[in-house]
Amino acid sequence: MTRVLFLFALTFLMSEVTAAKLPLKVQSFLESYCTDCHYKKKQKGDIRLDNFIDLSVSAKIHLLNKIEEQFYLEQMPPADEDQPTSADRVLFSTWVDSQYVALKTKSKLKDKLRFSNYGNYVSHEKLFSGEIKEKAYTPGRRWLISSQIYNEKIKEFYSMPEKDLAKYKIRQNVKNPFIMPDNYAIHYYDNTSLSGGHLLTLLANAKWITKRQLLSTLVKSGEEVLEKVYMGGSRYIDEPVMETDQVFQDIILNKNVPSDLQLTAAIKRQFSLVLNRPPTKEDLAEYLAFIKKNIKMGGNSKGLQKMMVAVFMEEEIYYRSEFGSGAEDEFGRKLMAPIEAAYAISYALKDSIPDEALMKAATEGKLKTKEDFKQQILRLLADKSKEYPVDNYLWHGRYEIANPRILRFFRDFFAYPKMRDLFKDNTRYRSYRYGHVPSTTVKEADMLVEYFLELDKNVLENLITSDKYYVYHSGDNEKTGKKVKSLIKSHQKSYALIKGKDWRKNPKEFFTKLNMFKQSKNRGHDKYRLRTLTQKMSEAEESVGKGNRPIPFGRHEIELRAPHVYVYNFDHFDWDYEPIQPFSVPNRMGMLTHPAWLVAHSQNTATDPVKRGHWIRERLLAGRVPDIPISVEAVIPEDKNHTLRTRLASVTEQKACWKCHKQMNPLGYPFEAYDDFGRYRTMERLEHPENITKKGTLKPNVPHEYKKAPLKISGYLKGTGDPELDGEVKDAIDMIQRLGKSARVRQSIIRHAFRYFMGRNEMLSDSQTLIDADSAYLNGGGSFNAVIVSLLTSDSFIYRK
Repeated sequence: MTRVLFLFALTFLMSEVTAAKLPLKVQSFLESYCTDCHYKKKQKGDIRLDNFIDLSVSAKIHLLNKIEEQFYLEQMPPADEDQPTSADRVLFSTWVDSQYVALKTKSKLKDKLRFSNYGNYVSHEKLFSGEIKEKAYTPGRRWLISSQIYNEKIKEFYSMPEKDLAKYKIRQNVKNPFIMPDNYAIHYYDNTSLSGGHLLTLLANAKWITKRQLLSTLVKSGEEVLEKVYMGGSRYIDEPVMETDQVFQDIILNKNVPSDLQLTAAIKRQFSLVLNRPPTKEDLAEYLAFIKKNIKMGGNSKGLQKMMVAVFMEEEIYYRSEFGSGAEDEFGRKLMAPIEAAYAISYALKDSIPDEALMKAATEGKLKTKEDFKQQILRLLADKSKEYPVDNYLWHGRYEIANPRILRFFRDFFAYPKMRDLFKDNTRYRSYRYGHVPSTTVKEADMLVEYFLELDKNVLENLITSDKYYVYHSGDNEKTGKKVKSLIKSHQKSYALIKGKDWRKNPKEFFTKLNMFKQSKNRGHDKYRLRTLTQKMSEAEESVGKGNRPIPFGRHEIELRAPHVYVYNFDHFDWDYEPIQPFSVPNRMGMLTHPAWLVAHSQNTATDPVKRGHWIRERLLAGRVPDIPISVEAVIPEDKNHTLRTRLASVTEQKACWKCHKQMNPLGYPFEAYDDFGRYRTMERLEHPENITKKGTLKPNVPHEYKKAPLKISGYLKGTGDPELDGEVKDAIDMIQRLGKSARVRQSIIRHAFRYFMGRNEMLSDSQTLIDADSAYLNGGGSFNAVIVSLLTSDSFIYRK
């Protein structure tokens, strides 16, 4: 569809928009392809198209929105009917657009296409066919910074590591106004706007930070007093203060009106601290007049604070701009300005403002060509120093990783962190929440992603099909190995004391005879010591006593530690711990059978084949599933005698529902081999009160036992683009192996990477960018770094229009 053809059709149709009847070509189109099924006597889907002119304005708008999406997705006309030519499709689409203009309304579809979950509406086949010759670009844009970028700005301002920001309660007082929705999708896009809520939070933050900038001098002048800061428990410290800059002190402590020279120095200093740049001549003139006015009204201190707060409210604090500069090329595009490019590269890879080398390259004119971009990107990717990502509150507090923004792509793509937000009843699992199961499992998924990113070979295939996992491991084989060896020696000594002896009958007497326990006057202390000794011997008996290596899990109570390994079908008491990881786990393959992914894509108390299948269709197969109609009541019937799959099929495989559910159910059914806790199974527990065969207890937490029914875990794969891979699948492993061989799966992940690093959906003009990124991955031996370099040096990234 050429632009000339589109403009010709638009001109033709707009000339007839106000006519009393449909344009002849549109009427002919409807008669050829639509009105056989959608007219007065036969209204399939409750849609009638032969009386459009006679409808009310609201009815026309409603009808246009209903038909536009079906036509755009090429679901209408049906696949088994005659199809319109490309020219006919342009003609009809243009007429629909003209009607929105005439009716003074907007297309709901066009609005939805700006969001990431509608990115697949752009034809995958056209994007990778090579038929699109239009040069790539990104529309000029001004977009809000992300929550991570804002956090980095605050950290940069204070020049403090993350742990100190928390220590001095700065994190608690400086609120982040740009929190993204926790839907675990590629959601940081250029389509969000600044709101009053953002501004109020930014203003409150600016006032709080500015007060801390000046606090030491304000205390000295008698305007403020230090407060006690609560640090937890019974600990308080004096309010931490920053040393006030001399230029600010000179104004606050000055009994007279400050000179222009002093005010100018203060303005320049605040610009340098907050915006990392000097003020322009216009900035300086405006701020000088502003601070003078406020000093005259409220005095030196108040006037200075207002100026400093105003700098914190400058647009570049919360917006990033990319409009390009210089002359347009023959395709109407401009290169990003060097400073724009420096920020775009740094935000794409690090969330933080450009480092010294990147800013130097920008200011010296060394950020103008693709080779310039590549040099800086490779330099940043080579930096493997680890840092603490603010959004990564995981097991045991701090968790430092290299390149957190790259890891975050896979977190958003696979959406496994959602496991932490899903409520699971402890009584169904045995200390699920108390055992840190969600946070630990998510951490292990992170470690696995990091492991394959570090290897940077066949990254996508490994994440889909590898059978290797981390289970209760630090990620450092050397340290973990030493810890396990030390534990084995300790347990061997303990086990030698109890081997063949009935020590559990009276532990107190047993340990007393061995001079390991001596009763004291402190009963509570004695009880604790006895419990510790009992646990130590139990662990020795259950590990080295059975010929197994112990789990190096630290100092938690056994009932709090043990539950985590159950998600992998290991039993703490019978598992021979593997200190060299990642290692092969039976009945597992890739992220789609990782417990974190399985739980994240389940319900609170059951699995969810629809959700799991929907994810595969859209994330791996670049498919498109229509939104759930408002009229649909998505309820699975209760039935104590049947499995979830049987009950789900009874409602979703009916004719009215199957049109959409056939895109999801057959992909999700094989994963019924894993329950909603991610555990592999061959039978399904029929969790109904009437099916309890043995009641559990709350203290200790022992789940009920239920009747079971055999599982059906076969499914059907369609949409890989390869007839050799499509077809019946016997189980989840079979499906995953086929997905791992599909070029479409690889390309679909690359499409999501494009959205993540570009901050927008693909357009057809981005075709060559995606083809190049796919080629870079293949030619680089499956290097994800090669994909990043290709995307960030593409025309889509460096040009604006």
